[in-house]
Amino acid sequence: MSISLHTTTLASLREERALTGYLVQARAELRARWHPDTGGRSWAQAHSDLLDAVLRRLLALASERAGQSPQGIALLATGGYGQRVLAPYSDVDLTFLVDRDDDPPLLREAFRLVMDVLMAGARIKVGYAYRHISEIGGDRLDHQTQTALLSARLIGGDGALFARFDRIYGPGLHIADFLFRKISERERVRQKMGESPFVIEPDLKEGAGGLRDIQTALWMARARFDKTGDALWRELVRRHILTAQEKTQLQEAREHLYTVRNLLHLITDERRERLSVARQEEIAQRLGVAAQSDIPPVEVFMREHYAHAQSAFALSEKIMQRCLEAPLTLGSDSGLASLRRTVIVAEPRRVAADPHWPLAALEFCQRYELDLAPATIEAIEELVGREGLPPDSGPRFLNLLMQPGDVEQTLRRMQRTGLLKALLPELEACMGLVPYDPAHAWTVGEHTLRVLRNLVRLRPDSPPAADLPVAYREVFSSLESPATLYLGALLHDLGKQWPTLLDGSRAPHELTGAERAEAICERLGSYAQRTQSAVFLVRWHLLLAEISRLRDLARPETIRDVLRQVPDPEHLKMLYLLTWADTSAVGPGIWTDMTARLLDELYGRTLGALESDQPDEEAPDEANRRLEGVRDRVRRRLASQATDEEAEAVQAHTSAMPAAYLLNTQLETMTLHLTMIAALTGDEAEHGVVTDLRTLSGTQQTELTLVAYDDPTPGLLAKITGVLYAYDIRLHAAQVFTRTIKDQKGQAIVVDTLTIDHRDQPLDRAMRGELATALGRVLGGAETADDLLTRRRRPEPSLGTVKNLRLELTEDSLTLLDVVVPRGPGAIHALLRTITAQGWNIHAARLSTWAGLIRCALYLSEATPGTGGDLKAALSA
Repeated sequence: MSISLHTTTLASLREERALTGYLVQARAELRARWHPDTGGRSWAQAHSDLLDAVLRRLLALASERAGQSPQGIALLATGGYGQRVLAPYSDVDLTFLVDRDDDPPLLREAFRLVMDVLMAGARIKVGYAYRHISEIGGDRLDHQTQTALLSARLIGGDGALFARFDRIYGPGLHIADFLFRKISERERVRQKMGESPFVIEPDLKEGAGGLRDIQTALWMARARFDKTGDALWRELVRRHILTAQEKTQLQEAREHLYTVRNLLHLITDERRERLSVARQEEIAQRLGVAAQSDIPPVEVFMREHYAHAQSAFALSEKIMQRCLEAPLTLGSDSGLASLRRTVIVAEPRRVAADPHWPLAALEFCQRYELDLAPATIEAIEELVGREGLPPDSGPRFLNLLMQPGDVEQTLRRMQRTGLLKALLPELEACMGLVPYDPAHAWTVGEHTLRVLRNLVRLRPDSPPAADLPVAYREVFSSLESPATLYLGALLHDLGKQWPTLLDGSRAPHELTGAERAEAICERLGSYAQRTQSAVFLVRWHLLLAEISRLRDLARPETIRDVLRQVPDPEHLKMLYLLTWADTSAVGPGIWTDMTARLLDELYGRTLGALESDQPDEEAPDEANRRLEGVRDRVRRRLASQATDEEAEAVQAHTSAMPAAYLLNTQLETMTLHLTMIAALTGDEAEHGVVTDLRTLSGTQQTELTLVAYDDPTPGLLAKITGVLYAYDIRLHAAQVFTRTIKDQKGQAIVVDTLTIDHRDQPLDRAMRGELATALGRVLGGAETADDLLTRRRRPEPSLGTVKNLRLELTEDSLTLLDVVVPRGPGAIHALLRTITAQGWNIHAARLSTWAGLIRCALYLSEATPGTGGDLKAALSA
């Protein structure tokens, strides 16, 4: 039925129920008339015409009921409906355009009728917007709205108002901004949906070679050349963007996609865009596709589909790229332009009048994913070398950190052109600064840029990555000011170029950097609150990494140590993300699953404390309930496939191990420990020691797991480190746990896990065997550690000068020893031997090497109450 017939019939209908009935019946008849020969654009246009007629009637009825003319009100169709290609179950997108400031009854009645007839009555999904004519033009509309209005057409109402809109909208569109945002949007969708049209179950709308490719190309061409409809197609041929044959190919591909999409909606009776394998045969049959030789109809159909999709993909891409080839003016009066996706100086006189133009060029690069043209790079280098930058350039630079886009690449362009040296010479000085820490793979400056890269990956507009936990993105999205985090990341390691504080005293880089960070921020024009937060990030950027690696996270005093420095959840979130970004940018293998679990646990517990009514501590009853809940979950999972005897061992193990072990040990690792404990208690272990050595995946390190009966006299861990030193094996990290409940023999069992290497390589099979034998002999009493060191001709272990020594009593009456020792010959063995000699037991330990130092956190108790020696005096001697 033609639109005129719809209009004639609808004119006699005045009630919502009658209008709804007509719309439902007419749509049903239209669906029944679908035919392969006319099932594409022709069918979608007929569907659009039906909705046009109904909406015009609703607007007229609203005018009658309100007693008002629609002057100053225009009802527009937008999006796919605006293009007159409405699929059976597509949304009907409407915009009420007004040029009046009151709230007319006509508008309210029209809106109510649309909701009642279309949405409630005919079950059609309607998207709607309300726009004042003053909002049209310039950059007052978001990109999605700009795109929707590009296809706007008048359904009914004030025709003069729509003509005015048409005159304003096109010329008011910032062409370069629209084009670059549109192609960037399409590229992001392709990254998500796939970049090949040759998928088994293609998405007819958003997939590569789908309708969105063609629509994007035509939207861009419409904005670029100010043509529509057939005139636009002729323009594409006239400009040699497409040949006449390619134009026909693309139009045929579009018709194929519309036909198949319409049919898919109809046979599934819902909005569905993915052409599933289950529907392909039915689609081929309904289209009347015949077999060819031995090829069944469904294969013939899919081959035809892939040919059309490939044409749509390739020719749409050709149009999109050609739209970007000719110079595009950037901004309204910058004097800069884009040519083949590079920023060029288009108007030298206008550029010369703005001393900040290099930063404007960088902003365009960042916003639109452009590069600087070689001539532009030379012009910036010349300007910076001759005149430098104005003193007020700092705020413009900070503004770049707040803009969408790849901030890391902006910093690299600044470094390439000399802008970084002019604006942030402290970071430029770090580009060639070697950190002298074997864990670091890059210079301090390069590391900093990689930290920034990691943070940029968290942005909502960045492509998804399988190696990036969703939780980090969620935390990033909740930040009040990501730019503050970026600034803190830029400054966090600058202190490595200054070994001393301003008063000349030596200090670690987090202190020397924080002391100077405030002046740097002020020079850049940072406001006070952002400066304070950036200085905080510099000062404490190692806090979460150190505590998560070294401390027992289940202890309340551990969380309180974090709370003493972190003022609120916002600063904790920034510190959490910076810790991940910083550690991940150190080098291969540094960020591990265990590192992530420990950091996540610390972050979660600290955030909970900050957000609770009693942030300083967890109520004892609540802590106990939480721990028992963890024990039960671990117990059930370990015992799910165990025998009765094994289940009993699981019960004993989970009851006897401390909270830190249960919270931070993988189930697979616990299963290994149970097997080793069974071998120990079953008298299967030579010398009473069970060891397991395996190379850590993706690293050059070996993990040593050792299970043994606890030595009745202090010194088990000291003996282990003595054996390691004897074989010139370097200790990187250690976790030491003692089962709190003794076994049937009345002996406690220790479970130690150490990360080690031999001359920067994992231990080979021969050395693993030799080490296991030596550990058994020393721990079993067949040989002392000192005798082994003498036999191996190792130098006397040297403790060196300890730093940052701190002793703190924990809530369960243990003593926490937190100390830093130099990584000298046998330093760890010397430290532990000294502690043992003073009559102290080691209940749990964590050690971590970093920057030539060894940070140790040891939980101690006196072997005999009241007899422990003075550790401070002994270690400082």
